[in-house]
Amino acid sequence: MKPEKMEIMATVKGLEYIDVPGGSKRDYKLVFFSYREGIFTVKVTFRNESTQEFISYVVNFKATPPSVISTIEMVTPVRQSTYASVKMENPLFVPVIFTIDCKSPDINLPSQLIVPPQAEGMLNFEYQPLKVGETSGRLTLSSNELGVFQYDLILKGMPAAPEKPLHFLASLGSNQTLTARFMNFSRQKLEYACKVDSPEFQVDKSINAAPGSQAGTEINLDVFFEPTRLGEARATLNISSPHGGEYNIPLFGMCLPPKPQGPFPVRAGGTSSIPFKNVFPQSTTFTFHVDNPLLCGQADRDHSCQESAGCHRQLRSH
Repeated sequence: MKPEKMEIMATVKGLEYIDVPGGSKRDYKLVFFSYREGIFTVKVTFRNESTQEFISYVVNFKATPPSVISTIEMVTPVRQSTYASVKMENPLFVPVIFTIDCKSPDINLPSQLIVPPQAEGMLNFEYQPLKVGETSGRLTLSSNELGVFQYDLILKGMPAAPEKPLHFLASLGSNQTLTARFMNFSRQKLEYACKVDSPEFQVDKSINAAPGSQAGTEINLDVFFEPTRLGEARATLNISSPHGGEYNIPLFGMCLPPKPQGPFPVRAGGTSSIPFKNVFPQSTTFTFHVDNPLLCGQADRDHSCQESAGCHRQLRSH
């Protein structure tokens, strides 16, 4: 046997001798193996050692692209990582460089893998989804010497647990601002929409986020709490983007009874203005009284204040 266009990545084997009795025929078996796709030509010569008569055949072998080797399923909550690995063997006597490709944006892997001669190499890769749902992908490793290796990927992003909650404490008539923090893993510039399911908590309608790193980039958002009733208030801050995913931050607020304000200085014969705000969701009439005869309010004792509006009450010193 003489390879006409054979390369190092393909082999053809057959028996060195075959006996064919006179007036009969026998089949001769060839075993072909190729590491990569292509067309390969082999010349097979049968020679009679006694008479030196011979006959030759040219045999063409066609190696087709390989099918998918296996399916790898990866499941993890969004913004958390899970890992998988693929073992690659190099049966050749030279190092082999595999070029790696995967179109899924949630898969993180190196661009190539080098496997030493007659050794094994391990490709480790990461799946970190940003959105809930199931997608599919294809992992491809290719080299000039060993051809193409393909793996199907089934990728499942599960809902994440709520982010770290914020706890507010304010008395009725006052407010408190705290900073909500979340990690942005998107590699592109995004605008996140922000909303809260309670009027006692307020946030900006949107926040811009610069491209995040692989480990995530922290984004800060101020949350304003202004209670309208005594006791506990609960809400959820929802932050979402079509490409960056969704975040839910629990908000817990505690409203205490109003605290005394001041002191407000009032000079003899002068006046002092006391600001306050109607924090209730409707227009409200407030009644005022002063427990010192040296001080008095305006002649009217009742004062109407519109909802969520600032009001002033004047005191006069005798």
